[in-house]
Amino acid sequence: VGNWAEDTDDGRVEFQFELVGDGGFLKNAFSFSDQDGTVALNGVQVIGKDPETQSLRSWTFDSQGGRGEAEWTFVDGRWLSRSSFTLVDGSTASAINVYTKIDDDSFEWKSVSREVNGELQPALPPSIVRRVIVSPESVEDGMPEPPAESSELDSPKANKG
Repeated sequence: VGNWAEDTDDGRVEFQFELVGDGGFLKNAFSFSDQDGTVALNGVQVIGKDPETQSLRSWTFDSQGGRGEAEWTFVDGRWLSRSSFTLVDGSTASAINVYTKIDDDSFEWKSVSREVNGELQPALPPSIVRRVIVSPESVEDGMPEPPAESSELDSPKANKG
């Protein structure tokens, strides 16, 4: 739960997680912005227990009209989501996303076994997503405070899995 972000060479990825209702579901509002800050894609993902299968699932909807589903499992200390997606043009995509906790304020994300219309795509390189610290002053201004540039999160010790 909370605000999370990753800055990349291509721009910024932001996630805002919050519990929904009695806490049975988690909502993830996400956005991808290019280097000049223009939002290229955003959407919402809902994660919760599927009453039909009793498994942990997610349902994702993006601003371009795509939609997807994933089944989540916890294996060897990390979360795996096996996802399938239908893009706005009707083409299909799938991937296995791997989320590995580094500490309470960061996790590693990577996407492997990626396919579009049955054709294998390159894996995405691992990336580190960090919690965005929100100070009382930034809440008043409506702006989250970015994490400090030099912190324990950047140390080699913090990056050991």
